[in-house]
Amino acid sequence: MTEATQRGRGRPRAEEGLDTRAELLRAAGEEFAERGYEGTSVRGVARRAGFDAALVHHYFGDKAGLFAAMLQTDVRPTDGLEEIFAGPREDFAASYLRFALERFEQPEAREQMVALIRTSLGSDAMAEVAKGFVASQLDAAFERIAVGPDPAMRARLVSTQLFGLFVQRFVLRAEPLASAPVERVVTLVAPTLHRYLFED
Repeated sequence: MTEATQRGRGRPRAEEGLDTRAELLRAAGEEFAERGYEGTSVRGVARRAGFDAALVHHYFGDKAGLFAAMLQTDVRPTDGLEEIFAGPREDFAASYLRFALERFEQPEAREQMVALIRTSLGSDAMAEVAKGFVASQLDAAFERIAVGPDPAMRARLVSTQLFGLFVQRFVLRAEPLASAPVERVVTLVAPTLHRYLFED
């Protein structure tokens, strides 16, 4: 019997539960990023993490529950942004965009974001899950700081701009955008984000 099989039998002890769940979520992020939603299986996630598939069902129920948990746990687009949101309005767009681009240059964060995008593009059901997540996390934050009429529209335009940028830079790796320096991208894109949020 292998160590992975031994780890996967039965329900985990309480002291092991958090580590087990975290390992499964890490493996899920990698699988969703590589294979998309339709190509990912509960068994494949469990195999990658070194656990029995029964543990995935124990913690998350099914593949849809696993994907939703990965979003809630790993993809937090406003984490660490309190100072930026509280800062001067004229600096917000550039500061936020710089933070997001630098964050997604890190392999783990990029992998999670790519998983979200590929999964939402490959499955109608998961597109609804991802859309609800973006609306509750990102659009809501932008809507709170938007100035002028129709803040919901302004917020959605910002998230739409960011979605297209992230797809081109991190998923499709489209040049010259993929290899452009962060500051160059900020210089070109931030004025548009600022206009969406704060100008009539």
